[in-house]
Amino acid sequence: MSVTRRYLICLTSAALVCMTMIGCTTTGTTTRNNSIVDEFEASKDRAPSADTLYAMARILVDRGQDLKAAYVLRRLLDQYPDMAEAYNELAELQMRHDHMEDAIATLEAGLAVAPDHASLHNNRGMAAMMAEDYAAAVSHFEQAIELCPRSMRYHNNKATALGLNGDYDAALSAYLVSLPRNQAHGNLALLCDARGDHERAASERQLAATVQ
Repeated sequence: MSVTRRYLICLTSAALVCMTMIGCTTTGTTTRNNSIVDEFEASKDRAPSADTLYAMARILVDRGQDLKAAYVLRRLLDQYPDMAEAYNELAELQMRHDHMEDAIATLEAGLAVAPDHASLHNNRGMAAMMAEDYAAAVSHFEQAIELCPRSMRYHNNKATALGLNGDYDAALSAYLVSLPRNQAHGNLALLCDARGDHERAASERQLAATVQ
């Protein structure tokens, strides 16, 4: 099992994340979704707009129809290759199904047309981290941070990649950008456990319990 996957298991074991679905059952959202589906169906003999294709792909993802969503996203990118978010959406589908090489190729294609797109760099970093190329992951997270310095998610992702690479002190510094010190030490403990460094993990947990 890869170090990154061990970390994800440690993270899942440490805390449950509650997610609230917003608007999925409201009449307004259902009506809008049906309108988008109708527009997509009516556009098969002509070129639908980029927004229609993207919205249709998101609906299919929400319905769990990933293969159909991927088809729509590829159609979108064939017709509108400059739509950066479509590369992100397609790559996320590919990563979900462990098609890492395809996801990396998709994100690289997106960065070729939108090199200053922060979330493309972030997702490229995530793909590199899943492939255990932590140096590349850190580089992409740093580029995302440079483009969007207020995103705490990007700082946390950089910290995770640094920690999984064994750069514990740098990881702690990166976590402290957005987290209180006790949480930063707690996160670092999970990274140490994922790397099999249980002695350092115990030390970090002790610090997490004593600092503010």
